[in-house]
Amino acid sequence: MFYDDFTRDPARFIRDICAFIGVSTNYEPDTSMRYNISGAPKSQALNSAINAGRRAAAPILPKLPKSVYRTLVKVGNSNIERVRLAPKDRAALIDLYRDDISALQKLLGRDLGTWLKV
Repeated sequence: MFYDDFTRDPARFIRDICAFIGVSTNYEPDTSMRYNISGAPKSQALNSAINAGRRAAAPILPKLPKSVYRTLVKVGNSNIERVRLAPKDRAALIDLYRDDISALQKLLGRDLGTWLKV
């Protein structure tokens, strides 16, 4: 299972996992929200306030209505700016791992060519 598969078709990814572990494949995950987005805060002050609020609200977060919790997640996500790897660093990592990626590709019988694109 690869993250690429999950991003391409999350529902199928979950169904495949359910089938593999022998549970019902009828589960349809809600993939409309993104949680734990990585990146750097756009505003450090807002990030500090959000984190302080999370710590203070931790005991009640599980009891909040789903709609309220989702709104809080959206507010937090709005302050995240994706950090991208510099092209020269990505190229260096691709060169470093090229042989390993090729070997894994052969072992799995799966095209991993997208991993080799700068």
